[in-house]
Amino acid sequence: MKKYRYANSGLENTVLLDGKRAVYRFIVSCILLLISCLSSTASLVIIVYNDNALYVGSDSLVSVQGDTNSYKTNKIFELNHSCCVSITGFFGTDFRRENTGEIVESVRLPDDLERLCKLMSENNEPLQSNITSIATQLSAIYDSCIKKLKSTGNDTKDNSTRVLFAGYDNAKKDFFEVSCAFGETNKGTLEIVLERGATNSGDVIHFQGEGNFLKALYLSKDEKFTRLRTPDYDDSMRAVLSEAPIPERRMIHILLTLFQLHKANAAALGCDKGLIGEPYVFYKISKEGVKRLKIEN
Repeated sequence: MKKYRYANSGLENTVLLDGKRAVYRFIVSCILLLISCLSSTASLVIIVYNDNALYVGSDSLVSVQGDTNSYKTNKIFELNHSCCVSITGFFGTDFRRENTGEIVESVRLPDDLERLCKLMSENNEPLQSNITSIATQLSAIYDSCIKKLKSTGNDTKDNSTRVLFAGYDNAKKDFFEVSCAFGETNKGTLEIVLERGATNSGDVIHFQGEGNFLKALYLSKDEKFTRLRTPDYDDSMRAVLSEAPIPERRMIHILLTLFQLHKANAAALGCDKGLIGEPYVFYKISKEGVKRLKIEN
């Protein structure tokens, strides 16, 4: 029996595992498979709260072994009409037969997250219960993949994954961001990142995944960062941080600018790997619901 306790949610879920069957599958997989060292990662999601709305943006690139092998996939999914969930970090890998190199199992955490979102959207459970259920089930999938990686001697200490739920809870009448990390020391604990409504807490902008460059861009006095800060950038960040109402079209421009700055400079300045790519995908979550925003370059 495996338990996951979730901070700040008052919820606890228990997952029952069929021990004998799980052990059998695990032993067979160790005999038949050799792990391919093609772990895939994804880097950056940006979330902004402004004027009674949450804006969530991501790129679509997933890198495999640096930038020598990559593919495009969604990193943001709609959970229901009032909530989205994003994913960054370790995305999965391929398991191969030792003798032939044939791929016999592919783990793709974004695909699993999308499947779980569709499954939860079809029930009538409260939003917070569905969030907890997704975190629990994705944690189990992640743990299974990491155990297989470890069984073949692979280093998994940097293979962490983070999902973030952003939405409007009509029952509580507030906007929220709840984050959940899977890794060596964090086993799927839900933590509140932002609340706006009856309770106001958390920063109005933050970065999921690679955030070192964008943080340094705003805070650093080093000339290599200050030279990148245009008057338009400064005006945009002042508006975001002061929570002055920003029109939707202007917010799209701000998010797009941040992604472009990250892609062009993060790796060169040694802050992040900077492995992001188009198309960029932006969502707006308001009291009226979730909608995908049209990006015009």
